[in-house]
Amino acid sequence: MKNILFGLIMLLAITSTALEQSGVRSAVYEVPAVSSDLGSARFFPIKQMNLKQGNGQMTMKYLIPVELTGAENFIQFSGPVGGNQTCVKSVSEVTCRVKYQNLRFDQAKVDFQLKNKFTGLELSQRQQVQREFSGDPVGIIHIKF
Repeated sequence: MKNILFGLIMLLAITSTALEQSGVRSAVYEVPAVSSDLGSARFFPIKQMNLKQGNGQMTMKYLIPVELTGAENFIQFSGPVGGNQTCVKSVSEVTCRVKYQNLRFDQAKVDFQLKNKFTGLELSQRQQVQREFSGDPVGIIHIKF
């Protein structure tokens, strides 16, 4: 999986503080957890997303959910629309497989974020998902227009 992730797409960390949701109806980050019994705990909303398409190119800027990292990690990547094996575009959705390097993590803030939003079984499932993500930061982005 690591060899096909992002083929020709370049990942760049950016430090922007505000991104617009232009034309994006919803964006969700999925952590491909090993354990299938984690269900919806593998999905986190992406609150800041900007997707631009034109001249056969696609540029995506977004904030990785802070429940996964505890720190703000803004990501930007560009590439040809439909020109790689990691992003698939349909009429109303784009799905991309991603792998990150050099993300910033703050485990204390992750714990705080998760404990303030979830309880019980869902909290323990999300904590397990986050531990898997921090050890192997890969995922799937689902964007709907």
